[in-house]
Amino acid sequence: MLPSAGLRRCSPTIAEPGTPGDIDIVLYRRWILLALALCGCHAELDWREDAPKEADFSVLLPARAHEASRPLAGFKGDPVMHLWSAKAADTLFGAGYADFDAADARMLALMRDALVRNIGGKIVTERAVKTDMTEGVEFVAEGSISDARAVLQGRVLMAGRRVYQLAVIGPVHSVSTADREMFLESFRLRTPAR
Repeated sequence: MLPSAGLRRCSPTIAEPGTPGDIDIVLYRRWILLALALCGCHAELDWREDAPKEADFSVLLPARAHEASRPLAGFKGDPVMHLWSAKAADTLFGAGYADFDAADARMLALMRDALVRNIGGKIVTERAVKTDMTEGVEFVAEGSISDARAVLQGRVLMAGRRVYQLAVIGPVHSVSTADREMFLESFRLRTPAR
C-alpha cells in the first residue's frame, strides 16, 4: 500500500452536502439540466409570451400570434371561441377561451372531442390536470391532416364558467415533445376566472 502523504488530487473535489461549495454544484447541475432541456427544443421556433388584453391568460407561442373569434355551434347560449394561434415548423399552436352558461366535465369532453375531430383522430393518452385556478384534461390524439400522419396534444381546462383550450396540431415529427410541453406548461391565468 502506498502512503498518501504528499499526494495531491488533480481533479476538483465535490463539496460535501451543506457546505458553501455545494450551492455552486446545485446551480451548475440546474444550468446543465436547463441546457439539456433547451437542446430538445426546435431551433426554428421563436418563443415569445402572448398575453392578449382581451383574455385573462398568458402563454408562450413560437411565432407572432394571430387572433380569431368564431361562434361554437351546438352549444347552449351561443358561446364564442376567442383564439390566439401561431404556426411554426408546419405545426399550429393555439390558445383560447369561451364563456358558457356553466362549465363542467361534460363540457370539457365535448370540447376535447371537437379538437380530436379536426384530425379525424383517436385519443391515445389522457390524464387529469389541475392548477390553483383551473382543472381539466390533457390528451394526445393521433390522426391525419391531408393524408399525412398527425398528432394533437392539448388541454381543455375550466375555471368558473370559462373553458380554455390549448392545442398543438401538426405532422408527427414536426415539433418535439419538449416544445409541445413547453407550450402547454406556459399557460397561466393572470386573474381568477369569472
